[in-house]
This record gives sequence, C-alpha cells and structure tokens, in this order.
Amino acid sequence: MENTYLMMKHLASHATLQCNSTYQNWTWTIFGECVTDRAEFAGFLFGLISIGFWLIVFFPQFYESYKTGNADQAIAPLFLIMWLLGDASNLAGCLLSHQLKTQIYVAYYYILADVCILSQFTYYKIKNRRKVRVLPDSNRNGVGVYGSTNPGDPKNVIYCMMMFNVLSLTTLLSWQPGQQVTSHHTRTGRTLLAYEGKQDECMVPFGNSGDCMFFNSEDLTGYIFGVVSGLCYFLSRSPQIYKNFKRKSVEGVSIFMFVNTVMGNLTYGLSVILEDTSLVFLARHLPWLVGSIGTLIFDATLLVQFAIYRRGKTSTPLSGETDPLIA
Repeated sequence: MENTYLMMKHLASHATLQCNSTYQNWTWTIFGECVTDRAEFAGFLFGLISIGFWLIVFFPQFYESYKTGNADQAIAPLFLIMWLLGDASNLAGCLLSHQLKTQIYVAYYYILADVCILSQFTYYKIKNRRKVRVLPDSNRNGVGVYGSTNPGDPKNVIYCMMMFNVLSLTTLLSWQPGQQVTSHHTRTGRTLLAYEGKQDECMVPFGNSGDCMFFNSEDLTGYIFGVVSGLCYFLSRSPQIYKNFKRKSVEGVSIFMFVNTVMGNLTYGLSVILEDTSLVFLARHLPWLVGSIGTLIFDATLLVQFAIYRRGKTSTPLSGETDPLIA
C-alpha cells in the first residue's frame, strides 16, 4: 500500500538553511519548500495532491470492510503487513535523521492508519472465527454461519475509532517539542526520506560527474531506509493479487483504495519529474520512484482483476451475500 511522505530537495540553499527565492514565499513559510520557478511550483502542487490521495487511501476499505464484515477473507494480511513495514521504515529513518515536524506528523499518521486497518482485519478475523465454532448450533436452528452477521454493527466502527484515538494520543505523548530539525526543504509524496544533507561536504561522490550521492551518514541512513520501504511498497500488492486470483473474486475489497494509490503514485511521480531529471537526482530518488511509480503495474493488475471478476460474476460469495460489490 502504498504512503504522503515528504522528501528533501537538492538545493544550493541547504548550506545556509535559507530560501532566497521570492517566487512563492508561502511554500517556504508553511512547508519549508523553496520554490524558485513554475516547474518547481507545479511539482510542489502535484506533491500536495499526492498527499491528499494518501491521506484518504484507506477510507474506502474501512467502509467496505464495515459494510461486508468479511475483511479477514477479502484482504491478504501480508499486503497490509508489508505496507506497514514500508511506512515503519520510513518513519524510523525520519526520526533518525531529524526531519521536519510536518514530516514526522504525516509519517505517524500513516502508521496509525496502517495499525487501524490491521486492527479492523483482526477484529473480523476473531469475530468470524467464533461464528465458525458455533456452526452446528446455527445449522440446527436453520441459520447459516453468516446468517446472523450484522456487518453494519456500530460497534465495529466504534472499535476502530477507539484504536485510532488511543494510538493518536500515544503518538502525541511521545513527541518531543524541542526536537532539533536539520533540514528545511521538503518533497511531497507518499515517500518520506531523501535527505540531502549539507552541501559543504561529500561522503560518497556520484561517479566522476562531480556530483555527490551521499553527503553524510544521515543522508546514507535515509537512503537505506528508503530502499527497504521501496521494496516493501513494490512487493506489497503481490499477496493481494494472488488472493484475488485464488478466490476468483474481489468481493470485500474496495476498488477506490487502489484508485487512490494509482492517483497518489502518479501525482508523486510527476512532482519528482518536474523537480529534476538529472542522473544524480534520479539515482538519489530511485528507491522512492520504485516504491511509487514501480507499483503502478501491480495496481493496474488489481484494477484489471476488478473488471474481470465483477463482470464475470464467477466468484463464490464470502458471506452468503449475492449483491455486487460497491466500494
């Protein structure tokens, strides 16, 4: 699943931690983003749009699971776990390299969303397992295993809201207001880390080009976590694709969750391309491009599955319901 994380820009003003451009002062004042021309401003706007898609990426699936009550059978748990691992590695790198408060808050939000949807999955897993245990009694009464299911039970929503609030409170309590920030330039998108460091030193040069690949150890740390998260995002869809294929069904899975991921990744890719197309820039952002643009082929496969399985209506209902899926 993929996540809007903020990425650091490769600008000369990093050495002074100031922005001398007056093109769009508000981007620097609010987001710490130094915009110098129209292309960079367009990239910044695409990044904000990407953030919007990622902020609501799980909402359709929350509702779909609440409506059908079969999240444990519709969603591949490894899909959610790998998405969580990708977000967690980004958050870890963010904290280790002392990124902006905005970056950390957004990173925490995605962790909370991941945990919340995993909690919803676990809730239905336990709930539906109990129904299976009482199958004999249910059959004697002439009621199927899912015949008494009430997936619209308000307790399901209350449970997730409680989990989200508790985790939010824990996050706020763990935050240190006086934390030092070492960078003042951000890059918008699902991906978080691309720390550029100070440009008055270079730890790892980019071949013989005269450019720098890594400025310091914090820069390298952020890149390593970016590689881990990029791989997690890139591979995360595979379990869900296999599960849909095995079931020959997409019932219980929201198509709009993957529409959001496609739009979030596309707008993120545009924001990066509008920023710079130099080899060193693309090399420094490669893990995040793989974790975003690279996942589009998997997202496209999932959308094709929705088209095939919904149109063919060959699936076996998970909960005894025959109504078509409405995400």
